Amino acid sequence: MEHCAQIVILGLIVMDIETVWDNIIKNEGAKFHTKSGIEFVYKIKGESNSIQPIPITNSNIFPITKKMLEDAMKFMPLKNTVPLQSKFVAPAYVYAILTDKRIV
Repeated sequence: MEHCAQIVILGLIVMDIETVWDNIIKNEGAKFHTKSGIEFVYKIKGESNSIQPIPITNSNIFPITKKMLEDAMKFMPLKNTVPLQSKFVAPAYVYAILTDKRIV
């Protein structure tokens, strides 16, 4: 049996990675903001189950995989990026996506 990451708040399952991923697909190209206010959009990267954040300022960011998002969901609910900083590339972007009401 495959384990599926879920967001659990007060003992209730709120969302699983497949629902989060579907919402990520639906919001491709929409503007998001990191906690520090950096505006970005993202593109889905083909069959690789990853997203490529694209800051409006045009800096380079590594892709964020579906697996990374699933792993980051284990830290939900998040108040800031601190729990993600040593474990994930682009923690500000992971945080921005996973705390946006369009996604979760």
